[in-house]
Amino acid sequence: MLFSSRGAIAPRDRAAAVRGHGGRSVATQLGLAAATGVIALVVAWFALGLTFDVMAMRWASGATGDQMLHYIVSAAAVDHSLLTPNPRLGFPEYQNLFFAPMYDFASALVLAAGSLLIQDPVVLLNAYQLLGFFMTGFAGFLMFRALRLRNITAVVFGTVFALAPFHFERVALGHAFVANYWGVAVLVVLVLIAGGQRTDPIAAWADAAPTRAGRITRRLVPILVMTLALSLTNSYYFVFAAIILGCVIAVRAIVCLICRDGLRGLLWPVVTLGSLVVFVAIQLAVLSLNFGDRYQKYFSERSPIESEQHSGKITTLLLPWPGSGIPGVGDRVRAYAAQTTVSPYAEPTGMSALAIAGLVLLVVWTLARLVVPLGERRPQALADQRLSVLALSFWVGLLFYAVGGLGFLFAALVTSEIRAWVRMSIVLATFGLAVLAILIETAFRRHLSLWIALGLVVIVAFVDQIAGVGEEVDLQPTADAELRSLISSADVALDPECGLAQLPVKSFPESGPIGGLGDYDLALPYVVGGDQSTLRWSYGAVSGTRAGDFWSEAQSPALFADAVDASDACGVYIDRRAYADDSEWLPFVEAAYGEDWTFLGSSTGAQVIVIPR
Repeated sequence: MLFSSRGAIAPRDRAAAVRGHGGRSVATQLGLAAATGVIALVVAWFALGLTFDVMAMRWASGATGDQMLHYIVSAAAVDHSLLTPNPRLGFPEYQNLFFAPMYDFASALVLAAGSLLIQDPVVLLNAYQLLGFFMTGFAGFLMFRALRLRNITAVVFGTVFALAPFHFERVALGHAFVANYWGVAVLVVLVLIAGGQRTDPIAAWADAAPTRAGRITRRLVPILVMTLALSLTNSYYFVFAAIILGCVIAVRAIVCLICRDGLRGLLWPVVTLGSLVVFVAIQLAVLSLNFGDRYQKYFSERSPIESEQHSGKITTLLLPWPGSGIPGVGDRVRAYAAQTTVSPYAEPTGMSALAIAGLVLLVVWTLARLVVPLGERRPQALADQRLSVLALSFWVGLLFYAVGGLGFLFAALVTSEIRAWVRMSIVLATFGLAVLAILIETAFRRHLSLWIALGLVVIVAFVDQIAGVGEEVDLQPTADAELRSLISSADVALDPECGLAQLPVKSFPESGPIGGLGDYDLALPYVVGGDQSTLRWSYGAVSGTRAGDFWSEAQSPALFADAVDASDACGVYIDRRAYADDSEWLPFVEAAYGEDWTFLGSSTGAQVIVIPR
């Protein structure tokens, strides 16, 4: 029987659970979680080759321009609010990032809090990305403790979880908010709750309350806190959680009906899923409001077939990441990536050797459960309910992760906004790490043998996950010194809150690169100006809103001149990287100012500002 829904935890199991969660004080556990996060942060600092100078520079890595997008979000957090219209972008109107959800609310809160201490948006986002290693390490420790593993095991595997290749690859891709995947740790804990009494990490503590009201409170409050937190993190993670939780509960319900056990044991799992769905529904309801400005939904152009293009493959799920320091692995992985033609748009999976080993053991464990007769006494590992729920969750996740899997059906029937199903790889990798940690503790019960096994885990993790980071992850730090000087000069020469029209005219967001101009690079002057500048910029009003319509038609010199005149812009900013030569942008400036204009500052830079004489 896959799950047991009848009866309470046996006395010996209950005692073990209580010792696992109450043997040390809450302060001690939080202290160890913080220590795990600090270890992960320090290792990441050195692995990425960070210095204080690099932290002060803009990281230009990432082919899609998402890195730049996140700097825009960071700048908005510094000089404005992420939840209200920002008048410094979208001149003469505004930018409202609320209408183009480029961040999760948890990250918005962290950035808002960080802006109280850090006023440079570049430094703020870089600090946020580094803090992500601490946050995932902190959550990872608590997740492995919820699996009823020893403190030392939770510290080691919590650190390995935070330093997953997935993390480093997302930092390199510029996916700052996806990289902060602490929500995956919460997902695993909720899956354990959905697994039933024997896997529920809070069951023993809740049942120990002296009153019925106390037992209900101890059950309900942690569930509400965790589901609320998960609903505020990146949308991929709460969608993955809802899918996996729903399938685990559905399978348990079928088992209960077949075995005539009754459905009472599903009460708290259903409450868990229900609370997550309610919190997500509230968030989506708020995001759907248009406040009289939005008339077209963002992402409405995405098609369901993109969900298949951005799904993952079994092959890449079982291949370590290209930065692995294991001899010969990196070259073979890169050779495969260069030659394969299946799902060429998918992001890398960021798998580690330890996670792969855990997934292989999980598959072997599943097959062993199928061939061992039900009536015979099973080895302890095969009877472990934690492995049962992790196995079920893994197979569900795999069905949505894989190319040609259920991700396309979800996109076609529910929503196509969730398209990068390959990101399920970090969830599957976490299941693999959890299985490996459980089997290690099962196999090595004595302190000395466990310490030796964990020592080997640390060595493998360092070679595979850390040693090649410096070579594989190029952050491309840039000081933007020339542009910073130009913006400083403009702030001195122009009136406060002066509005500048920008060329080329470009919509926001995701309108694609133009020549050598990246997708979001027209916001560079806003970002490098930080809270020291008062200038306003025409780029950034969200497409599909009335504010975004002002410049949308200004694609010819004459229409651009009309828009400049109507907006009372005090100058024109040109990013030359978008043009083959100056003859492509000069007609726009001449239409606006004739020949009566001059350069502000240098006339030879990649970015220039022209103003009327």
